[in-house]
Amino acid sequence: MTPSPTPGAIVTGGNRGIGAGIVARLVADGYDVVFSHLGQQDLADEVVASCPSGKVTAVDIDFRSPTAAAELVERAWQVLDRVDALVCNAGRGYSERIQDLEVADIDSVYAINFRGPLLMAKEVANRWISQGQSGAIVNIGSVRGLRPDPVDAIYGGLKAGLHRATQSLALEFSQYGIRVNAVSPGTIEVFDRPDVYRRLAVDIPLGRTGTPADIAAAVAFLLSNQASYITGVTLPVDGGMPLPITYGGEDIGQGNRWGQIQATRRTPEFQREPGGYQGAPRV
Repeated sequence: MTPSPTPGAIVTGGNRGIGAGIVARLVADGYDVVFSHLGQQDLADEVVASCPSGKVTAVDIDFRSPTAAAELVERAWQVLDRVDALVCNAGRGYSERIQDLEVADIDSVYAINFRGPLLMAKEVANRWISQGQSGAIVNIGSVRGLRPDPVDAIYGGLKAGLHRATQSLALEFSQYGIRVNAVSPGTIEVFDRPDVYRRLAVDIPLGRTGTPADIAAAVAFLLSNQASYITGVTLPVDGGMPLPITYGGEDIGQGNRWGQIQATRRTPEFQREPGGYQGAPRV
């Protein structure tokens, strides 16, 4: 009996942080992976070396080029036995006042964060459709695309656009059995700054910042058959960070610290403990 081909996945921006976590999870789940990076061969080599159980290939691609998506997809089809999944994670962070925006920066963030995922979806879906194959796509959005923040019109605005585009792609591709979803990360530990993340965790209801493995788990679920009836959704993975919460008429959020405000209309008092809250009143 001829063995079944190993499932394959393309991950953009897989050389560090969230992307590296996604590559590691997919390899652990039995995928061969082709991932992109931008001029960071040393980091890409580390990711490849950390995944000895699967076929993992790194490709240096610049999504500011309009041909980048086609080049990466062609390379993936050459290397992998088959392609079953696409994860669009490559992105460029950016925060700037409108008064100080530079056209070159706007164009760069747009090309990487928005045009890139759309062109990747186009290239991969066209091949799946021509082959009569179904598949799954996950775009990596951001909590900054779900709520407005100052100096965030470009990055947050484009992530909001990506969430919306995910819905349109889901509608367009549903007739071919291609599912399209997004994951919206909150504050994720992608730098070696534990002091910063401890401070940020204070304002997160679940009491901690996230890890690349948290995002990878959500991506793996959305790519799996367990999510076969899910398409067009944006799944927040943020520890409840954006939730507007009030207790006893007092706002708990920016400027306050969780567990230091008494629930004046309910008992018992919330007690802040590592990883969550104990004694939360049931209503």
